[in-house]
Amino acid sequence: MVRGEIDVLTIFNQFWILVIESKKATFSLEVGKPQLLAYMLANPNPEKPVYGMITNGNSFIFIKLIQQETPQYTLSRLF
Repeated sequence: MVRGEIDVLTIFNQFWILVIESKKATFSLEVGKPQLLAYMLANPNPEKPVYGMITNGNSFIFIKLIQQETPQYTLSRLF
């Protein structure tokens, strides 16, 4: 189990622009995905999409979350 807090949260006029979760290079990006999605679901403006990024220092993936009756997210390719 890996625990933590939001590493970076960028807000503009109470609108969550970007959430970043970072892990040590020894961790897979998959380890951070559930944690980042949990943070993103806490967005106080669920009518707007929220964007996130997971990085381990070597690679990163962007995530877009749209909250609706069943929240949906999509992942970028691995960079």
